[in-house]
Amino acid sequence: MRFLCVKQPTQADIFGQAYDLKPLDPAKENIEDILVTDQTSANELLARHPDILIEIKLEFKTGFRFPRPINRPEEVRPNEKILILRNGGIGDHIMLLPALQAFRERVPPDCRIWLATQKEKQPLFESNPHVERLLPLPLRLSELLQADGLIDFSGRRDWYDLASLPMTDAYLNFFHLDYTRITNKRPRLYYRSGKNRAVLEKLASARQDRPGRPLVLLNWKASNRLRDLPAQQLLFLTAECDDILFAIGQPAGLQSETAREIQDHAGPIVDCSPLLTGLDPYLELLNQCDAVVST
Repeated sequence: MRFLCVKQPTQADIFGQAYDLKPLDPAKENIEDILVTDQTSANELLARHPDILIEIKLEFKTGFRFPRPINRPEEVRPNEKILILRNGGIGDHIMLLPALQAFRERVPPDCRIWLATQKEKQPLFESNPHVERLLPLPLRLSELLQADGLIDFSGRRDWYDLASLPMTDAYLNFFHLDYTRITNKRPRLYYRSGKNRAVLEKLASARQDRPGRPLVLLNWKASNRLRDLPAQQLLFLTAECDDILFAIGQPAGLQSETAREIQDHAGPIVDCSPLLTGLDPYLELLNQCDAVVST
């Protein structure tokens, strides 16, 4: 967990959230102008805006009552508010969903789970019954101080090994839960379907042309391009599996590249990429699929 403030009065959009910030004034103790975030996004923001943002150190001996670190469900007390900080891509958040449910099922039922994540990614968690409140990341110090406990995935380095653990198992490992004994690892989106008619109509037409086939989304690209797969490593399935209806959906900046990859490597496929104008249409596509094969 790290603390940032501005050097000059600033209005900014950070990860989809609007902020109106002023420099610190010791006479006013304006804690609403102190931003709290995780290690990863702090590094990113400071690198992008060195002329505007500065990191500050807060003494935990001050009169502020900071939330105590939480690492496992049994550390949560009844009626507490537990704040989770998590910055990540779409896939990172989707893989968090089963672990979030497992954690929620093991804490006192009257506690409340708050999740601070990028505003632009919050549709992934809207309507989720395991989260009582969504906050933007960065959040304000005044919001942090309302919590009783804090879970910051960036605060520990001992929980995740890409070479040995799938991401959901890594999240469970962070909570000190035995991932070998938890069987419900299916990510469930509590997405309210029906908001994106264009996606629904495109898929309905494809299903009418090829009825009775399961719909499987292929995604060989990641938010971090270092994790991209060569397109042919997934697209060969479209020619090999005639009993499956395959779909893809890539954001606007990748559509020309995706079209070339489809032309070079793909058999029959439903390309929803031109319809993906934001996260909501992509969530509609995910929600309609029976399975996903992804990097």
